[in-house]
Amino acid sequence: SEVANNGFTSLNLCLKYHASRNLFVRHGMSMMHLEDGAHYYETNSQFYTEKEIAPETNSAYISQKKMESLVSAAVESNVALGAWSVFLHDSKLAASRPDCVSLNVFDQKLNPNLCPANPSVRAYVMGHVREMLNMGFSHIAFESINFTPFKHNEHHERFFFNSSPITEYLLSLCFCTHCKSLMETRNIDVPKARELISRLISTSLETDDPLLHLELTQENLVGLIGDIFLKIQGIREQVVSDFHNEISIVLKKNSVTSRFLDSTPLTNRKSTTPFDDLWIQGASLENLASCFTAIEPLLYRWTTQENVQLAQNYQKLEIPSVLAIRPVYPDVNTFDELEERLTRMFALQMPLDFYLYDIIRPREMELVKTFLQ
Repeated sequence: SEVANNGFTSLNLCLKYHASRNLFVRHGMSMMHLEDGAHYYETNSQFYTEKEIAPETNSAYISQKKMESLVSAAVESNVALGAWSVFLHDSKLAASRPDCVSLNVFDQKLNPNLCPANPSVRAYVMGHVREMLNMGFSHIAFESINFTPFKHNEHHERFFFNSSPITEYLLSLCFCTHCKSLMETRNIDVPKARELISRLISTSLETDDPLLHLELTQENLVGLIGDIFLKIQGIREQVVSDFHNEISIVLKKNSVTSRFLDSTPLTNRKSTTPFDDLWIQGASLENLASCFTAIEPLLYRWTTQENVQLAQNYQKLEIPSVLAIRPVYPDVNTFDELEERLTRMFALQMPLDFYLYDIIRPREMELVKTFLQ
């Protein structure tokens, strides 16, 4: 009822997220610690085909009875209840099933990234999706359902060298058993590919990275490793497209709308069209448009003009956009700045998703409420 009274039309419940320590101050100060890979609800193993990869039920989190009461309360308050989950970023599952983790060209684990080419991983994701459908959510926001970029994965990442985007991309390529098998079906000489890619990486890390002056583009990667890149990239795009299609079939069968969480604005903060970099994750706008109801870019830029420009460019895409914005620090620093940000963002007349409800303080909430009304 509070959410409805504040003028919001829907609420996303976060069902699974990264580990984090959160200081919430809207209803008095509270410190909340989120456990990486934990499902914040009472899970049901019947939705998972592999018992060893089903998430554990943790009685400290929300019970099925409480979830049912939330769904009922949302209906009574005319608030559409949605789910938001982080799927393939999972330290907990990676620890219990190391065979599900992506491996780089040196056979080093890329924790906590689960590989979307792994059948067990996909079975787990589909089980999690079916659980959400069973709980009665009207829409689902999908975060991390693709190959993951190299950086911003663990809680304290330590890289004491200046590496180029190309070197980081090469370090993110997966050479797990399933990816190597797919490479072989495309007639890729895997040992030759590994030798070529590992040599490029090693050269870049032994001294000043000679690739620092090069942009991360498909053309530049072809120039460096030839058609091997095109074949590997083709596999990555096929894996992700098939994965998204599989998810889409279940969603459409159950008449549930969906959002693809787009993190590219965070991985390339200088770009005004960051969605052009979706290929790095194996995703494509064309396939997203056929599989998901909307794309939801994380517009966590530090100036209002940057956010507006990004939003306008997303508005030109064929797939509708829902804009995820943070009406709080560090995106906005003062109350006046927040008012300007909201004025400019509402003027776009695009759906807005406010992240995160529990960190919006009373004064800011009153301003947000005024705009919503």
